[in-house]
Amino acid sequence: MMSDIQALIFDFGNVLCKWTPPTSSSIDHKKMKQIMTSDVWCDYERGGYASEYECYKVLEERFAIKSEDFASAMAEARQSLRVETALLEFLTALREHYSSLRLFGLSNTPYPEEDAVQSIGRQWPIFDHIYTSGTLRMRKPDISCYKHVLKEIGLSAEEVLFIDDSLENVLAARSVGINSILFQNHKQVSCLIKDALNGTALDDANLL
Repeated sequence: MMSDIQALIFDFGNVLCKWTPPTSSSIDHKKMKQIMTSDVWCDYERGGYASEYECYKVLEERFAIKSEDFASAMAEARQSLRVETALLEFLTALREHYSSLRLFGLSNTPYPEEDAVQSIGRQWPIFDHIYTSGTLRMRKPDISCYKHVLKEIGLSAEEVLFIDDSLENVLAARSVGINSILFQNHKQVSCLIKDALNGTALDDANLL
């Protein structure tokens, strides 16, 4: 490896896997998006609720929905989850080529939902470890989340390349010195990863 990059840290949702918004639910896509970006859901992702049921009841009151309907919508979303095979195949080949390269996952996923993410790691055993917010009890873009993971993997920020589809998460990672790529598609990110591993510096243009 010609660069200082020793590890890649990948987001999961909308990067390594995608899910289809529920279509049969009484909760429409707009309302689902409001829920998923709410402070309640962020707290849930951090492990701030004792159970799925407790969180769903808070959402019921906040968003005037039925918790049972939301549970059904989540079950439908879970069933629709599909992995990005081409990107995972690229990462598999990358690890074979760069034998010392380490690969990690970092996902904002509440503890009750984390098996959906961890199952990808079982199907594609290329990850050294997959970190989820529910287990960490912290989430992106919290600065403490990035610092904790760096400490856990024993690497400096300069030795890591982070890939995420959220500009907020990418900017937060960059603020602590982590090389970061804003994910757009498989072709774009695979080219940038190969460039970074070959010593090409990443600049702000990679955020566009």
